[in-house]
Amino acid sequence: MNQMNEAEASTSLDAGAPGVAGVPGAAVPGAGLSIETLTESCVFKSGLSAVAGAGLGVFFGLLFGGYSNAVDEAVDFKGSTRQKLSVGFRSAAKAMGSYARSFSAFGMVYSGSECAIEKIRAKHDIWNAVNAGCVTGATMASTPRSQIGARARASQMAVGCAGMAAFSAAIDYYIEFRE
Repeated sequence: MNQMNEAEASTSLDAGAPGVAGVPGAAVPGAGLSIETLTESCVFKSGLSAVAGAGLGVFFGLLFGGYSNAVDEAVDFKGSTRQKLSVGFRSAAKAMGSYARSFSAFGMVYSGSECAIEKIRAKHDIWNAVNAGCVTGATMASTPRSQIGARARASQMAVGCAGMAAFSAAIDYYIEFRE
């Protein structure tokens, strides 16, 4: 049976990553990417928020998809029960996809912009959330659903910015800065 000394045992606990003797999981400077560095990156946070947003969107699409006009069409559809269910499931899947895309984009833009703003400012305060809310609101409001003029789009983006900034400030204050 192989006997490991204490330094080998401590470095074997962190799944093959280089470590400092006696400190499991501690990365040697310049030895590569650590898990902490990866999870603190804005790209990782944005991706994780996009995936979580998509999952939440699928749930809400399934929940609220039953209240759409497509369900009424499925009930009024002339055909067998199997065909009616097929029409209903197709409409639910369409709603789930739409909600998933919207929530995913929202989570990715908000998380990425908040992380980037926090890294640029090198501060963690309520203004990061306000600025990220403004960026997210303006981005989501600028999504072209129809052809509108530049002035109308700009006012739409300003309203989206103000609304999301206020909402983000209220939520961030409630979660982090109340006492």
